[in-house]
Amino acid sequence: MARSRALLLLLLLPPQLQLGPAGAVRSPGFGRSGTHSLSPDENEFVEEGPVLVLNTEEPGPGPVTINCPRDCACSQEGVVDCGGIDLHEFPGDLPEHTNHLSLQNNQLEKIYPRELSRLHRLETLNLQNNRLTSRADLGTPISAKHPDQCGLRCQLSHQDLRAHLRPEAKLENNKLEKIPPGAFSELSNLRELYLQNNYLTDEGLDNETFWKLSSLEYLDLSSNNLSRVPAGLPRSLVLLHLEKNAIRSVDADVLTPIRSLEYLLLHSNQLHARGIHPRAFQGLKRLHTVHLYNNALERVPSGLPRRVRTLMILHNQITGIGRDDFATTYFLEELNLSYNRITSPQVHRDAFRKLRLLRSLDLSGNRLHTLPPGLPRNVHVLKVKRNELAALARGALAGMAQLRELYLTGNRLRSRALGPRAWADLAHLQLLDIAGNQLTEIPEGLPESLEYLYLQNNKISAVPANAFDSTPNLKGIFLRTGAGWRRKRMRKMRRTTMKRMRKGDSDWVNRM
Repeated sequence: MARSRALLLLLLLPPQLQLGPAGAVRSPGFGRSGTHSLSPDENEFVEEGPVLVLNTEEPGPGPVTINCPRDCACSQEGVVDCGGIDLHEFPGDLPEHTNHLSLQNNQLEKIYPRELSRLHRLETLNLQNNRLTSRADLGTPISAKHPDQCGLRCQLSHQDLRAHLRPEAKLENNKLEKIPPGAFSELSNLRELYLQNNYLTDEGLDNETFWKLSSLEYLDLSSNNLSRVPAGLPRSLVLLHLEKNAIRSVDADVLTPIRSLEYLLLHSNQLHARGIHPRAFQGLKRLHTVHLYNNALERVPSGLPRRVRTLMILHNQITGIGRDDFATTYFLEELNLSYNRITSPQVHRDAFRKLRLLRSLDLSGNRLHTLPPGLPRNVHVLKVKRNELAALARGALAGMAQLRELYLTGNRLRSRALGPRAWADLAHLQLLDIAGNQLTEIPEGLPESLEYLYLQNNKISAVPANAFDSTPNLKGIFLRTGAGWRRKRMRKMRRTTMKRMRKGDSDWVNRM
């Protein structure tokens, strides 16, 4: 009977009761001296451990319970990640405080605006890598008779959606062919828009598609089916991705209004030099990085941005460099002309005269028989790999005291063509790569500043003991031993050289 009374007490206690330390049961009406003494019968059922303490104070708030869709990850801050869980329909039990919603890498084909209308705090929506399309029969506004028939075209044009996508919208890797008129007309606060890897065409974008995006700084239209740079781009753009399309032309007035543009990526298109208008980059004083590689340029385009610092024109069909091709690019620091069809006679001796800030020049993979005359003397890195160089003409590297790295890999250089005066002016050279040539001897007169020397894949069969006396700062020598090496000489050269090289600062690399 006593056990029943104790159990009844636990069941009838009010919710304010809290577990307290072992000792007694106290109620709000009892003072310090008002401890209730248990009868001997009641003491029989009192065990050591926690007991109930009566407390009139309101309980504190418990942990917040978040409604989260199955297989999704949700945080109290409003981040919901439903990526890659094979969703075929939009999740219907999203937390109302969702502000970042990731639905990428699923099987979504349609999203209706009403599904987003209750997410009043939504800021970013990631829909990349789904199966969304923009069919021609869609686009009916939400107030129409059959709103449930509305697909992505309705999603892009409906006011509810526009009100929710503020800083960032990711719609890449879908099957969009067009953006309906007015789809972004009320997204004035949108900063980033991802539309790459779709099927967008010139006809699918009009002059006003992006015009109202007055805060947009990042626009990715890469990997679509565009044949020209779209007109009406936002003037606020800083970075514009247009690579991997089929763009053949850049008109005179499509980019010039974007005075804030800094990065322009136009590589992997079908651009010819004549397709780029001479005034296409006029007035773009902030544009410092331009990628034009993997196109069909047969010459350096005219009218390059005056403030460009990084210019990538590799993998084109350029055959020469004219006197004035870089006459106005005074601020150029990195120029990559590799893997074109440039020949030595077609490089004007004054072609680089204005490039006084140039630090890196890459002429690899062309058809040069000799180093072009008039190379920039202030350059720090010079790459002329995989050409047809058979010799270094006298004075070819004259005055290049700032050169730090010189790459001559994969040419036809012979030892007799590299006299001791070839490196005379290279007082700060730290890396010299002459691998993959036809050298039979270690070059003479190497700069004292040299730290790394690459000589593998040549025809060197012996190394004199004093071969590196002029290079006390060497840290690494890269050699590949072939059948012609004599092991005795190799061991002797290693002992002699390693004694002279500073212990702990040098790496001996002998690649078999």
